[in-house]
Amino acid sequence: MFKRQFLPSVEDIENKEIKNLSQRIKKETIKETLTNIVEWQERNLRYWYDRAYMFGLLAIFLIVSVWFLPIPENIKGIVISVFIMIALFDISSVIIPLLPFIAFIIFLFTIIFSIDFNIANKVLPISHLVLLSISFGAMISLFLYLIIKHRSIKSSIPEFKLGDAFKLGLSVDKILKYRLAICRDYAKLTASLLMNIYPKNKLYFITIPRHVATGIEINDRIYVLDQRLPVFTLEKWLIFWKEKLRKKKLKADILKIISSQKNIKTKKIDTKKLDTTEIPKVDIENLTNKLISSLMINKISKKYEETLKIPLKNYAVPYDKDEMVEFSLVRAIKNKLEDEFCGNINEISKIEIVQDKKDLILKIYT
Repeated sequence: MFKRQFLPSVEDIENKEIKNLSQRIKKETIKETLTNIVEWQERNLRYWYDRAYMFGLLAIFLIVSVWFLPIPENIKGIVISVFIMIALFDISSVIIPLLPFIAFIIFLFTIIFSIDFNIANKVLPISHLVLLSISFGAMISLFLYLIIKHRSIKSSIPEFKLGDAFKLGLSVDKILKYRLAICRDYAKLTASLLMNIYPKNKLYFITIPRHVATGIEINDRIYVLDQRLPVFTLEKWLIFWKEKLRKKKLKADILKIISSQKNIKTKKIDTKKLDTTEIPKVDIENLTNKLISSLMINKISKKYEETLKIPLKNYAVPYDKDEMVEFSLVRAIKNKLEDEFCGNINEISKIEIVQDKKDLILKIYT
């Protein structure tokens, strides 16, 4: 069920905008193309935090509301299970019809309690009525919050549907129109691009608890593209998420994408154990030289002073003595510099990179 939310359909792969985007970001070398795919997403898509957490919150309120409704105890579990199964496809289709019913129950029993407290308390205990009211109020508040917050999107994108904020998965067409995404959308979009650009390469989805990313096999090595630069090797990607989630062990599944003209599916494959947690020692000199070459810094004056120090948190973790990784890591650092200097890169006279355990420290001199 879950993998359907990030697995692209044939329609997604054949989408006209995806094909156009594929042509725009494709370069002569694989390292440039993979870097462009991730950088395009980093520059053009915003993480849809509301949608990332909305489903879980509404699912909790849905369960609480149904549990405290005045229905027989022996069928509550069945009703909740049915509602949750429907909600997995579109939770708004469950919540929206349920809200008027809950409002009616709250109104009805408020009146009954005022007439005969004892009788009402036997059917729906007052504690249940209070919790039901709180759950109802929370759901109404969430809907109002979304309506107010997303008015600006609706004004610029008339076809925007608020109901999409409650869906587990979106089509590639909507991802590109809304420019909003969560990890499942990023993974679907990345897979769609890769299937257009490199149809002969083996593609994968790598899943860990509450997260998924897309991988591509090149020269018997899997590279992972995950929303932001740099491009990771599979091993370093797992280490990165172990560090980020502060986990000693991380359960990961690798799903191989199998495509045909009429269907796209996945197959779970066996993988070697990747239990390493070693933080790599970065080849500072090599990385600095490549960054300087990328920025075309050629000043030789020794009259300079330290202007800026930029901490690059966890940037040492993805490092690998690998052309693909180094190229994308240099691009990521270069983008950070461009953000800070707003086009005045030519003012830089010297750059130093220092490794501080998991982090890199970028020292800028002008």
